[in-house]
Amino acid sequence: MLILKRIFLSLCIFFFSAQMGEALGQPIAIVVNKNNPIEDISPRELTKIFKKEKLFWPDSTKIYVILREAGSEEKDVALKTIYKMNNQQLKKFWITQIFREEITAFPKVLRSDASIKRFIKTVPNAIGFINANSIDQSVKVLKIDGKLPNETGYIIKK
Repeated sequence: MLILKRIFLSLCIFFFSAQMGEALGQPIAIVVNKNNPIEDISPRELTKIFKKEKLFWPDSTKIYVILREAGSEEKDVALKTIYKMNNQQLKKFWITQIFREEITAFPKVLRSDASIKRFIKTVPNAIGFINANSIDQSVKVLKIDGKLPNETGYIIKK
């Protein structure tokens, strides 16, 4: 009976560890409108776009940044990998930008991957991030340094 308990415990630990590893490694996709000509972007350029330091696409259209709500896993990943800040630091960053009149408003915040995809589908100059499991044909996924989500070396993940 003791051997069965140990086997059961070992299996539970194995499956729990595998699921946690999967969840922790879940990639976040950077998405744009399907008609956006951009295919690949560097992490540095991505950070500039999401910090609104780069305001225009190469065709001179204004970039419209979309964020997820605070507390979502996708926003937490973006905070860690794109902004390299926590949520409080990001709020302070936006307030400072507005105070200095470098931007006029906070980026638009949406509650779900589905709402981000709908918005980006209808706004040609928008950019946002969603869970890679939510990718569909309604949006284009940008490569980051030549890598798509789920490819080895992709850097924007939980």
